Amino acid sequence: MVQTKINPLLNGLVGKERTSAEEAILRAKDFINLLRPVIEKELLREEEPDFDCPSWSYKEAFYLGYKKGLTKILKYAILKTSKENHK
Repeated sequence: MVQTKINPLLNGLVGKERTSAEEAILRAKDFINLLRPVIEKELLREEEPDFDCPSWSYKEAFYLGYKKGLTKILKYAILKTSKENHK
């Protein structure tokens, strides 16, 4: 069974407002298709923690937040998807 996920940006939108948002997402598809490989490459990049640096934990927290932000951009760029598309 295929489970469909809806873009979180569409939550709570109805009627013309929802249709308008869906159209905006679809219009941005070409840009997102250019951006997606760049973001995915960034997400795969590994940072080695520098435990000798006193602020290593802050840097690590920043990097994890950065990756979370990139993940959200990809999530918001999808109108509808299925789990099968991510295998």
